[in-house]
Amino acid sequence: MVLISKTENAIGDDLPYKDEPIQILPNLYLGSEINAANRSMLNRLNIEFILNVGKEVENPYLEEITNANSSYFADSFHQISPGLQTNSSVSSEDIPATSDFKPLKYKKFFWTHNQENLIADFIPAFAFIDEARSAGRNILVHCQCGVSRSASLIISYVMKVNRMTLNQAYEYVKDKSPYISPNMSLVYQLVEFEKTLK
Repeated sequence: MVLISKTENAIGDDLPYKDEPIQILPNLYLGSEINAANRSMLNRLNIEFILNVGKEVENPYLEEITNANSSYFADSFHQISPGLQTNSSVSSEDIPATSDFKPLKYKKFFWTHNQENLIADFIPAFAFIDEARSAGRNILVHCQCGVSRSASLIISYVMKVNRMTLNQAYEYVKDKSPYISPNMSLVYQLVEFEKTLK
């Protein structure tokens, strides 16, 4: 019997974004937690912002933050508790530069697979994406696999900035990334979001 590692499981060559994230719009990439943890790849693609929308996906750079100067840590980390601006917690960290890597701005929304009321989180998520793109910086949006939650956020963003219908935005993103497949709960919320854009 041969044991197969987690990354070499039955998904095999079909592992989404196994090489690198996919550019959806200028400065906007969609990928997975594996991509977010690959600092060399982020550096090569000039990705300086990361938006994580997976509740269970940890920030791979927490050790770097905690090893940084404690006053830097105190100044750069804040937590917005549930209910202040959105229905989910949000954390933001500035990940310091090293001799080999650029600094990273990191934001996390704690979305579950069946997260409700995503529309409330779209505004601060869009603002973070816009902050990166307006500065000419590349941003990676990801969840665990880059298939449902982060894909839903990207679709909603494309709907808004490109003034597309849900179907048009879905086809546009699907054409760039064949991996996307938002679950029905998230699709229903995208339908509701589309109504707000009319």
